[in-house]
Amino acid sequence: MKPDIETIRNGIASTINAHVGMHLHAYGAVEDVAQLPAVAIEPEDAEYDGAFSNGMQTWDFNLFVVVSRNDAKAAQRTLDTLISGSGENSIRYALSCDPTLGGLPVNARVYKMQSYGGSFVWYGVKHVGAILKVKVLV
Repeated sequence: MKPDIETIRNGIASTINAHVGMHLHAYGAVEDVAQLPAVAIEPEDAEYDGAFSNGMQTWDFNLFVVVSRNDAKAAQRTLDTLISGSGENSIRYALSCDPTLGGLPVNARVYKMQSYGGSFVWYGVKHVGAILKVKVLV
């Protein structure tokens, strides 16, 4: 049985939490972000007509990686470690440690980073972030 989108989202969050060295809050939607640093997981699109008689699905997720910008240099260092391709705080490395997202019948990988340095104010706190693109084959 194929996992539903909520299960995949929870798998992404729990895999990141299990393998990223720093304390990182994972949220299912951008609107839920309350504590930083954080990653908000949102589906971008899906393809249902994959190989094997339409049996494969491909999901693309945006991972909005957000840190507090109260100290700009510290914020950039934190953001850089989270979006790096490797290292103990790398989200990409965390997902590569367990591409099955905790034993699901999926394969997940970070394939791109974009929109580095996007900033905004949320509840009076300045934030800065980037978007990691994740592809999940189901």
